[in-house]
Amino acid sequence: MVNEEPEEAAPWIHVFKKLKAKDGVYSVLGNHDYGDYVSWESAEKKQENLQTLIALQKDMGWDVLLNESRTIQKNQQAIKLVGVENWGEGGFKKAGDLDKACADVSAQDFTILMSHDPSHWQSRVKEHPKNIQLTLSGHTHGMQFGIEIFLGCLSLV
Repeated sequence: MVNEEPEEAAPWIHVFKKLKAKDGVYSVLGNHDYGDYVSWESAEKKQENLQTLIALQKDMGWDVLLNESRTIQKNQQAIKLVGVENWGEGGFKKAGDLDKACADVSAQDFTILMSHDPSHWQSRVKEHPKNIQLTLSGHTHGMQFGIEIFLGCLSLV
């Protein structure tokens, strides 16, 4: 979801509530969720907005991972699912705390990380001692596709 204020997501709650998965529906926060692109009358209003957006996702039945992990157990095998708050290179919000999120993860666990911004992988995840096998990200909007040209990167967005 790309939204900055609850009013943008609220009309779609009934649709998102239909998302079901055997092992749960999980989400993490992206850069827009923090309200950094909106002029707020106070820091309290901005924080209230973030808490309302998190509550909306929970109301939809989603498990919002805020620098934490879950264990998905199947047939005496486990997958650690780790979710961090947004962490991005450049001027993007760096609220993600990978060490905190991996507190219950060992280097031997099969671990999947949900991190909104794929730049997190190169900067922090790739060499992390917990040996994360797979990172799932969004943020790129134009899929994970871009063509490098002399003026910069051309993507589908």
